[in-house]
Amino acid sequence: MNFLVMVQYVPRVLRIYLSCKKARKPFKGHIPLWLKGLLNLFLYILASHVLGAFWYFFAAQQMISCWEHACQYGNGCGATTFNCHDHQTMKNITVLNNSCPIDPPDTTLFDFGIYLNVLQSGALWSTDYPLKFLNSFCWGLRNLSSLASNLEPSFYTWEIAFVAFISIIGLILFVYLIGNLQTYVLIDTERLESHRRENKLKRKTKENDRKVESWLSGHGIPLSRKQEIMEEIQRELVENSDFDVVREILSILPREDIKRYSPLSRLRKVPLLKDMDEGVLVEISEKLHPKKYTPGQIIINKDETLQMMLFIVDGRVIIEKTDGSQLEHLGPGDFYGEELLVSPSGDAKPINQSVQAIDDVQALVLSATDMATLSFSSRRHINELRMVVTILQKVPKLQTMDKQVLKAMSHHLSLVSYKRDYCIVRENQPVRRMFFVTRGEVTKNGNPLEENFIGEELLEWVLDKSFPNILPLSTCTVRVVSNDAEVLILKAKMLKNVVSKFMKHFSNFASPSDIRLTWLKKVEIFQQMDEQVLEAISKCLKHMNFNVAKRHILQEKKPLKMMFFVIRGVVLIESDSALEENVKNTCEIGSFYGEELVQWVTTWVHKSFPAKLPLSPGSALCSVRGGPVEILALKADDLKSVVSEFRSKFSTETTLPTDSDQPRELTILKNAFEEMARKSDGTITCPRTGLVCN
Repeated sequence: MNFLVMVQYVPRVLRIYLSCKKARKPFKGHIPLWLKGLLNLFLYILASHVLGAFWYFFAAQQMISCWEHACQYGNGCGATTFNCHDHQTMKNITVLNNSCPIDPPDTTLFDFGIYLNVLQSGALWSTDYPLKFLNSFCWGLRNLSSLASNLEPSFYTWEIAFVAFISIIGLILFVYLIGNLQTYVLIDTERLESHRRENKLKRKTKENDRKVESWLSGHGIPLSRKQEIMEEIQRELVENSDFDVVREILSILPREDIKRYSPLSRLRKVPLLKDMDEGVLVEISEKLHPKKYTPGQIIINKDETLQMMLFIVDGRVIIEKTDGSQLEHLGPGDFYGEELLVSPSGDAKPINQSVQAIDDVQALVLSATDMATLSFSSRRHINELRMVVTILQKVPKLQTMDKQVLKAMSHHLSLVSYKRDYCIVRENQPVRRMFFVTRGEVTKNGNPLEENFIGEELLEWVLDKSFPNILPLSTCTVRVVSNDAEVLILKAKMLKNVVSKFMKHFSNFASPSDIRLTWLKKVEIFQQMDEQVLEAISKCLKHMNFNVAKRHILQEKKPLKMMFFVIRGVVLIESDSALEENVKNTCEIGSFYGEELVQWVTTWVHKSFPAKLPLSPGSALCSVRGGPVEILALKADDLKSVVSEFRSKFSTETTLPTDSDQPRELTILKNAFEEMARKSDGTITCPRTGLVCN
């Protein structure tokens, strides 16, 4: 029975523990301080109720203990006296009342200690439950709040322990209440301070919003990054309320963004400015002005001179031609108007394109007026750039070329000086460089050079994908006639590298087959031939390599199976029958051998071709000194096939048929005489024919 009475207080004690645990958690929302204190006071009330209940229970147990003690020494009292279920006999309890007096109490018989008050009030025997509850609760609250300082326990062990327990619990609850109240006060103070800081932060953020937007626009950073940057600024302001946004903004921006979006980085993306002096770029970057454009707004009008260069920071624009066709779209990181760098506004021609905003566009603008205000040093660098581009534009095929292509070419130009009488280019020799005369006088085939450039053929050669090693042949001889001359040279290999990067800009150039035609036209009989026939023959040229010295390409008095042009190395020509003595000659780059095959084919064009080919007048071998040999070969079967297809293009009046079994000496004699004439620098006469070679 006692166990059941005690167990009912376990949930009440557990409730106290849970209330204390919950009180440690922060409250959601704002709760007034007085309400938080009242909630903590509830722990006192609950604890007072539990302690009062224990006091009531222990008082009953103390009375029973006294009765049991009295029964041990009195008559008429036994073990069944306290049995509530035995109602058959009348029990004599007078002895119990005399042995356990409570009014007045007698401590010599039994000391009830702290329970005497409840026994004297008769609350134990009362049937008024509210009275019992309030009496116990009031006792518990009064003694818990006073830390049991007014209680005088008897010399009963459990009673003393109960009083000590009340003092400890009261002290703990008091400390807990005061601690919580202080915590709540501190939390409220911090909340108010935090609210004040937030208001101050919002006010500062609002003040800095325009400053940040202006700074981002002026430094070429997209406004789409503004939100992210403002969040970072807010974090900095939380840590340091004196944070200066304008001065310290670079410290919070990612280094990659600074490199990517800085005006200097944008200027370096322009090919014409890529290698420009750092000081010039810094000065130009200071001239950039931020501007905004709305969707549909015309930024640059067509048929007007270009007055600005545009660097797109955010948004998109569309470029349209005069005829209304769309050229391309430009987005963040792109630029337009590079021509402004090489064409002053006064000399600029009206453009045939317009630029229109598609979205809200944020841009950096470099105006022609600002370009004119650059310092003398910067203008000198810009003028040097314009001079190089102007020199390149003297070439007709480069006059309309994109400026970034011309700038790329200018990177590979090198200045060379030549002395008087130096032969810069020889006629019928491969063109390996483009030349731009900047100082001095040179002649072209004995006449003054008017264009001041040589080697335009290379612009066609760069598109030759079928025969990448075939260089075009020069059509003139160029010599220096002044004391000296300065020439800018552009090597063929470097030009090819530039073209490979900007192939779309060369799409309207002549067909690569034009280069092979120039090689064919070195042969006299091809010079008078119909262009259509010559084009067909050029497609029959085959590229061949010979890497072994002394290897025969053609053998003397053997069928002449092909005609060839030397494009690399040296071919040695040997013959025992051309002259009275053995003849040795060479075919170097630009030379040809085997024109007898063309003579033979065109002679029989309107008749059936003989079964036998003409015989080679000499042996063609790879020279030891020339290294590997590369040739363009025109084989007999291919030549006969083309001539047969275009018979109508040939005149019926042809040269007399030649005996296919007898070798002709035309090529070997011509090459021999040219070589001897070159060595003697004069004229010689052929011993058999009397022909004079100049």
